[in-house]
Amino acid sequence: MSDAVQTPSRVYDPTPYRTKSPSVEFSAGGLLCGGRYAWLVSPGGLLRVFQSSDGECVSQLSLSPGKGRRVAVSCSCELSPGTLSADSSARDQPLLALALTVDGVRANATLTVLDPFSSRLVRAVEVPWSVTSLCGVSGTALQSAAGLFSPALLQEFSGVLSVGCAEGHVLLVDLALCVSSVGQGSVQRPLRLVFADGVTQRGSSAVSSARGNGEQLACVDLLASNHKKGQFHYTSTNQATTRTFPTDSLAITSLHFAPQILCLLIGYSIGSFQLYDMRKMDVVHASPPPKTPIPVTHFTFQEPENDPKNNVYIWVARGSPEHANLDVENKLTLYQVLFDHKVCGERGTIYQDFSRCGPGFLYPLTPTPTRPHPNRSLSSSLLLCRTVELSRSGREPDESHDPAFHGPDLTVAMFVWGCGDPAHRDYIIGVFDLNQYYHSQVPRMLHWRTSGQQSGVLGCSYFSFYSLKPMTTNNTILDVAVMDVAPFLSSLPPIPESHLWPTSLSFNIRAITSEGLLNCSCPGLQRKALTELTRGDVAVFSCPQRVFSLCERADLLGHVWDLDHTDLEVQRKALLSVALDHGMRSLLRDCAFTWSSGGGDISFSVFLDWLRDKMEDMRNQKDHIC
Repeated sequence: MSDAVQTPSRVYDPTPYRTKSPSVEFSAGGLLCGGRYAWLVSPGGLLRVFQSSDGECVSQLSLSPGKGRRVAVSCSCELSPGTLSADSSARDQPLLALALTVDGVRANATLTVLDPFSSRLVRAVEVPWSVTSLCGVSGTALQSAAGLFSPALLQEFSGVLSVGCAEGHVLLVDLALCVSSVGQGSVQRPLRLVFADGVTQRGSSAVSSARGNGEQLACVDLLASNHKKGQFHYTSTNQATTRTFPTDSLAITSLHFAPQILCLLIGYSIGSFQLYDMRKMDVVHASPPPKTPIPVTHFTFQEPENDPKNNVYIWVARGSPEHANLDVENKLTLYQVLFDHKVCGERGTIYQDFSRCGPGFLYPLTPTPTRPHPNRSLSSSLLLCRTVELSRSGREPDESHDPAFHGPDLTVAMFVWGCGDPAHRDYIIGVFDLNQYYHSQVPRMLHWRTSGQQSGVLGCSYFSFYSLKPMTTNNTILDVAVMDVAPFLSSLPPIPESHLWPTSLSFNIRAITSEGLLNCSCPGLQRKALTELTRGDVAVFSCPQRVFSLCERADLLGHVWDLDHTDLEVQRKALLSVALDHGMRSLLRDCAFTWSSGGGDISFSVFLDWLRDKMEDMRNQKDHIC
């Protein structure tokens, strides 16, 4: 079963950071623009932005309130252009939001919004609690459905940032990006927050007052009604019971905005999560707190393709945040969320009228991904949990598909988790395909099977795994970006079932570490086998066993061979057929020229016999069509 875990086909040398100082000391960092840029913050509060392709420093900005002060980043968030304005063309570059603490004081935080490419501070505002999570809320999505579903107050906001805090507070902050009368503030003298009512008309006057002052920003505390006399009152929808928690023992550990359902997903340190409907400004689902409080660390959203029902799926990750080293069980849970209706908006499908939510697939994060065992997930932590948008052109054509109705392809999710000693971690990539999960009858745990074409192809049809161990030796990863995800376009008629599995996806990985930027390529099973065949040239046919085994595992042989697979002549003919099926004309020409001229140790009769068999197959196919 270890063969089911792939490794990158090519690992590039680290790209060092190019700065004037010989070494780059940092306390936090991440990737921007899908991995094209990297940012680092030093303990002294110096923010540097690097170009990932060559490590060149493109900008830097000091975030320190004074000389000798130590600055720490508690959480960060990239604000995409669509988050910042209802007019997505107003900006073509994202902003970076950072929550800062100074000299270890966590009673409050300074929330900064930066333009990382021009070294400019856009906003700095003081938050009266420690900030534990950040998430951009797309104003574009809230206004896309004719403006009927969101309260008028949020439509007045110009750039919405959701801020999760200690003590169970979730703030929606108006960044007022299109209001010239509002100052930017500074780390030394940040702007102040003015709390507005997000439901009644009094909220609009609070927004106008804050903007008129010039040194204030309006915000809404979504969970203000849950706070009573120093206690946080949590009500789960399916049990209709309320539990109280001391506010100092509670924190918002994860936030995620899903524009397709217009809901803000709120994760708690007690292990529960909520769906907050931004149209109704109310909680529509709250999971019961588990007996063992395991913090919710990540969310991601998936939407099935051409599902006649109104189903969407949400991944909820629970466990230890990266670098926290908590002794808790780390796991992923896939929840099915059902709505009563869905409508076609300008930017895809929008689901309405929440019905129910329930758990389904469960996967523990362990160092042995093909044999996950809950007890072995205590030393792991999740680094990446993200849905990858695939190009629709890479899918099989579907006459019923309407791009304007369906929107982007959100059927593939990727996860990266680290295992073992924090100083020497092994990192694993998991790729989950929701379409193939549907075809497998939505199992509740990992299920292994063989492809219908080749009995030797063993794997999971909806979950594939890569080990990044060759890439990350003695490196601690701060952030990961997945780029250039593409499906394999099979040329075999009919298409083998395994060519649609996530094992066939190719993608590139970029990671930010203390030594520099790491890059690697993961081609997928089919591309890897074809590359080995092309790279080996004619010499492959002298000892074809290894490449034949790769092609067999990648299901590239086209049909079940009734002859002995250990026979070298059978293997050579099979590889010639693979070369023909995938347009390797130069390889076939070289084989014919080399063997016909007596070069190599293979008789030209092997090529002639294979060619005679192929012509006979083509004649039979033509007769069958006629």
